[in-house]
Amino acid sequence: FALILGIGFAGYTSSQMAGFFPSSIFVTQLAVTFFFGFVSSTGFFKGVGDRVIWKFRNNTKAIPFVVAIAAYIVGILGAGNEATPLVISPLAFAFAMEAGFNPVIAAMAVYGGSCWGGSMPWTSGAMLFGFCQSAIGESDGSKAMWTCLIGCFILFWLMMIIAYFLFGGNKIKSGAQLSIKEPEPFTPLQKKGLYMTIIFIILVVLPSVLKTWIGGAFLTSLTKILDIRLVSFVMGIIACA
Repeated sequence: FALILGIGFAGYTSSQMAGFFPSSIFVTQLAVTFFFGFVSSTGFFKGVGDRVIWKFRNNTKAIPFVVAIAAYIVGILGAGNEATPLVISPLAFAFAMEAGFNPVIAAMAVYGGSCWGGSMPWTSGAMLFGFCQSAIGESDGSKAMWTCLIGCFILFWLMMIIAYFLFGGNKIKSGAQLSIKEPEPFTPLQKKGLYMTIIFIILVVLPSVLKTWIGGAFLTSLTKILDIRLVSFVMGIIACA
């Protein structure tokens, strides 16, 4: 729509409109989704979500919150706020039908959990913080990012609790049975997704943490080299094997 409005009504050329889009955001989005697309295809994210929900299957009144936590965990592991709803939503809405709670609660749980978890520094959602940072001239990107994350966390759980009681989540029958089977052990392919996710998070996060606490020229250089875009592309290429 930006292209249609800009070219069709504002008199800009297509080249001018293309120049308005920050290329760094698109490169980051492409790089991160390139890698985590392979991880998602292993079934690792779904395996994690199934295990979280299986653990709390007997407490049906808490299922909406368990769904939210599962969405958060899958999002924080790298699925982001784009892929997480595709993994968790089928389970969430099936549980809403079986346990008898309003599907609006399921939607709130999936969307809120995935957006919060998918906004961590190593996920594709984190690029939004970088874009906002540059737009408002914020010099301390880390401080702004964590302030937003904490604010989103408080707001999400507040909205989740309100929706839970507003749409009758507290009236869910305790004896409701969910047709969910015990998850099978991780397959070798899912384990590969697990290991690559752990390595990815370590490479992206650990150097920055060490630089903050220890400092030094070596860690500063290492942080610049291990940029999330480079790590994503390299890990994605390795995942092809």
